[in-house]
Amino acid sequence: MRRRAATGVDRSRRLIAVAAGTAISKRLRGQPNGYNTIAFEGEDVAVTHRVWDGDAFVDGDVKRYHRAGIRFDELPAFGAMPSEVFGR
Repeated sequence: MRRRAATGVDRSRRLIAVAAGTAISKRLRGQPNGYNTIAFEGEDVAVTHRVWDGDAFVDGDVKRYHRAGIRFDELPAFGAMPSEVFGR
């Protein structure tokens, strides 16, 4: 059953919000520079945070989601879907 707000607007839809990193900033603010890659494979989406390790950008945290109808459900982070999609 879909949940509706008092206005009758369907609120059951979900989205994935991915913030932009600072890949080339000299102001580190306590975090390494980084950016995100987004890989799509069928109904699955993987967001990989790439971080600067001092020599190169390397894979950091990975968030995986599966589209089920109008929703995106988070999946366990194991697996190498992004590298399979991008051929790394």
